[in-house]
Amino acid sequence: MPYKTVLVHIDSTPRCAARVDLALTIAKQHGGRVHACMAQLDPAKSMIDPVHRASDRLKQEFERVKEDVTARAEAEGVEVRFSMSPLVTSANVIHYLVRAARHADLVVVGQYDRETDKGIVPEDMTEQAILNAGRPVLVVPYAGNFPKLTDHVMVAWNAGREAARALSDGMPLLAASRKASVLVIRGPNAEGEAAGPGYDTDEVAHFLAGHGVTCDLRTATAEQIGIVDMLLSRAADESVTLLLMGAHGHYGFPHILRGGVTRDMLRQMTVPVLFSH
Repeated sequence: MPYKTVLVHIDSTPRCAARVDLALTIAKQHGGRVHACMAQLDPAKSMIDPVHRASDRLKQEFERVKEDVTARAEAEGVEVRFSMSPLVTSANVIHYLVRAARHADLVVVGQYDRETDKGIVPEDMTEQAILNAGRPVLVVPYAGNFPKLTDHVMVAWNAGREAARALSDGMPLLAASRKASVLVIRGPNAEGEAAGPGYDTDEVAHFLAGHGVTCDLRTATAEQIGIVDMLLSRAADESVTLLLMGAHGHYGFPHILRGGVTRDMLRQMTVPVLFSH
């Protein structure tokens, strides 16, 4: 199923434009449209302010971002609509983004950057979108440009439920790829069913072939380095432009991901990653 509605998280951080450009590119390729959702904290509001509505300053910032996104969308010939969280506490903006995401085919958000995002974006917004939106979430690294997203799409496979979800959720991107590969990494801290004997890699290849996707099957063993390091090393060596993987975690307080590999990937990622939960 093509991505007819792509939701992109917008804010006043420097990396907003990179997310928007990627969302517009994907929407254009699928004949879709973009929903640009403004959800950020308000620096003008103190923690004890009883009124949690956006300040005039933040509303002005929204208009500035909206103008920039509109210009980019017009240049690409893509329809775009906008929304903004009316409340600006951490819980409110996360809830607003997650609710909006449930009406999209794909969600585009950014990797958290402590240098630029602190006080503007909740630190756990990306992981909460992954865990609670019920939609595939494409996370864009806080550094780098990614104009050729589907040149080489790699699936991180562990035969688990989340990996299977990522495989299907990412099918439109796999179908558009110039090269597709499936990588199984065996290691002591594997998540899902990867610690077991069966990986069903041949079945993955047959499944992809049914969608017209030819893939390379690879297996690697992460012994001396961690699974995330191995994935990112392979991604760099093989010029991977997009990684698809399952996300492991739960909703709770504190809001943290249970899965060590998922959590580490969110911290260390150097290429865009589509997470499915």
